Amino acid sequence: MSEQVGQGRQPTTRSLTRMKWLPFWVLQATEIVVALVFVDISIHVANGGILVVAALLLVAAAVTAHGPLGFFRVVG
Repeated sequence: MSEQVGQGRQPTTRSLTRMKWLPFWVLQATEIVVALVFVDISIHVANGGILVVAALLLVAAAVTAHGPLGFFRVVG
């Protein structure tokens, strides 16, 4: 319980390293891959428009994030 960051406590180095175990670019790449899977599935199902919209939202989230795969900045 001492590793938890509570209200009013400063995070320790150990708790920060535990929170950053996965690089952010992996999460961005995963969003893009899932978006491509959604588009592929939408081709094979009837009324796949919702999947295309979800794919566009995922790609928009990935390319506008402040990270290595973020190409566009919406908010500075």
